[in-house]
Amino acid sequence: MHRRAWMQSVLTFGPWLAGMWFVYSKCVSPWMHRIDLKNALLSILCDISAAIWFAVLGWASYHLLCQIRGALTRTITLPAAQGEKRTQFFIFYLTCDDFQPVSAKSCLMQDYPARQYQVAICDDSTTPHYIDLIRTFVAEGRKKRWPRVLSLRRPDRVGFKAGNLNHAFDTLVDIPSSPADWVVVVDADQVLPTSFLRDLDRVCHQAPASVGFVQTMNCSATRLQQANSSKSATPFQFFYGFEIDVFYERDLRARSNFGFMPFLGHGGAIRSSVWKTVRFPLVVSEDFAFTIKCINQGFRGLYVPAISSYEAYPRDFSSFVTRLCKFTAGTAELLKEPETRRFLRCAPMSQRVDFLLLLGWYPLVTLLLLNLYVSAFVCYRLNVLGFPILHPALPYFFFAMFAVCIGIYWTVGSLARAVSFWFRSVTLYQSTLPLVASTFIYYAVCGRRPQFLRTPKDDSIPRHSSLDSMMVGLGTIGLALAAVWPSPFSFVVASHSIAQAAFPLLRWVNGRGVRGYLAKAVLLVPGILLLLALLSMWVPAKFYISPLIGR
Repeated sequence: MHRRAWMQSVLTFGPWLAGMWFVYSKCVSPWMHRIDLKNALLSILCDISAAIWFAVLGWASYHLLCQIRGALTRTITLPAAQGEKRTQFFIFYLTCDDFQPVSAKSCLMQDYPARQYQVAICDDSTTPHYIDLIRTFVAEGRKKRWPRVLSLRRPDRVGFKAGNLNHAFDTLVDIPSSPADWVVVVDADQVLPTSFLRDLDRVCHQAPASVGFVQTMNCSATRLQQANSSKSATPFQFFYGFEIDVFYERDLRARSNFGFMPFLGHGGAIRSSVWKTVRFPLVVSEDFAFTIKCINQGFRGLYVPAISSYEAYPRDFSSFVTRLCKFTAGTAELLKEPETRRFLRCAPMSQRVDFLLLLGWYPLVTLLLLNLYVSAFVCYRLNVLGFPILHPALPYFFFAMFAVCIGIYWTVGSLARAVSFWFRSVTLYQSTLPLVASTFIYYAVCGRRPQFLRTPKDDSIPRHSSLDSMMVGLGTIGLALAAVWPSPFSFVVASHSIAQAAFPLLRWVNGRGVRGYLAKAVLLVPGILLLLALLSMWVPAKFYISPLIGR
């Protein structure tokens, strides 16, 4: 391992392991052992609940520490420009019934010699409207003498996005006459700045042979729309597009020097010679699967946050749910792949741990969801017996995590934006916990392979289904348990339950009128309840001078 990467791993994993050992040895373990309960079943439930929450705490604290490392990591400046640009690029613009002329045009309008790059619209569309739209766009480009642009279609849709990419590589790159050194992958809603290829050339031209792909930073398209005074962003995108900026500027930046550095399927460039060795696996999560194959073959990724482009967040809640189901099913499929098992056996330990923690949220959600109801009962019984439900030090620890989280978001945007995003993201992800848990279990257990779900790019009228009724039912049950089993933890249960009960209402975040305003107001409620839970546990903790911890 490179010396710098080794130091970054020590600085990240070291404090995390030390902090988790301190919390367990000084807070969790003694606290559980000192509670001498006569009810054996309750004692067992206490241990199970504490173990699950400790795992959740470990996952959350690790990602928070990665974000801190990302905030402290300096941006690597681009190499000096070469006197003569020599990198030959091929841009693959991928579309499937979601062609965006503005995005496609940004691939053509590059401040880069026209003879040194080509654009291929890799079209998997089945709708005549989009097929005709692409045909017209290509014809217009030829009339205006844009850089060489062509439309590429295939006879089937085997392999979804991965199959589309492999077909494009086979047809355009893996031939003797192809001059392409690197291939840039662009999604249908992505917008490239005019300097994208010019800056990328400075990196690709000097990248070591061990670098199989270069991942650039994606920014929220809301930034671009605000800069251009465009009003095309929906309220949902305005509320949650900030997540893109946080991930690329903090989470991914930390992994530029250590851990599992993934290719994210768009906004990146792949070395042509590497693809000939590492084809895209025909799975839903083709980007992570490709990264794993690269590492297994001895290649690595390079993250360059100094080069950026713009991508759009899902336009509404229904589109977000579609994308989340795709991510969840794709993760379940990925974890069962032979290449993944090989990676988990042979890759460097820091990459293996980081990979498991990066995707660990999906299997952990099931335990978290079940533990909500177990903890509600356990905390109620502890409250009846007169025991505090937490070690007095833990509420302070949780408050510190909340403050640091807001601080990290603040380094990416304004304080108001950071606080607003935290409250709204709490509701968004709590509302989908049952859906994530059930989807992951289904595809992890059954032998059926998931289908690639295209995230809708157009506005749609909210449509309700039986899923909404199930979510409302789960939320109602949770609220009833929070009332029947009162304790400081009841605020946590109520927070999750209200978010789940509001699942159908969240489809109307982009709407106007009563439902639209009510949906926007509900987004703030679960976060407020979590703060009330923290306050109810934190304030009494200052007065718990008890023999339970004093001896």
